[in-house]
Amino acid sequence: MIKFYLSSAIILCLLLSITSCKKEVDLPSDSLKQIYGTWNLVQSVGLYGAGEVPAAGGYMVTLNFNSVGEYGRFRDSIQQAKGTFTITQETDSLGDAYILHTNTKYRYNGTEYKLEEHHFLTFGGNDTLFLNSTSAEGLNYIYTKIQ
Repeated sequence: MIKFYLSSAIILCLLLSITSCKKEVDLPSDSLKQIYGTWNLVQSVGLYGAGEVPAAGGYMVTLNFNSVGEYGRFRDSIQQAKGTFTITQETDSLGDAYILHTNTKYRYNGTEYKLEEHHFLTFGGNDTLFLNSTSAEGLNYIYTKIQ
């Protein structure tokens, strides 16, 4: 009887450890791992001049990306949205480009919404992230790394 309980406990532990492991997100290049961490929004600019400069408004907007393909958007440390991300490499006549694909869930007035976005992704050294919308009327973002 003790063998049965011991065997059952071992099998349960193995099943829990297998199902709780999350696979690291697949990236087209190891250099893209620098996206992992927390990024502070410096400014965003849209096609018609609309945008956001959080520091001028006295608040902070951050994005946090982790190695298992999850991310969150925060305003003053309060989570505003969360979702998953992937990065793909696209090649055309102008060369190679990395595209950040996000699937976001957020709540507004008690209703949950889902949003899928795509941005060209480039880095300025190790501490600056540029996200430029793939649509003509989209916003472009500049972030600096804080962790």
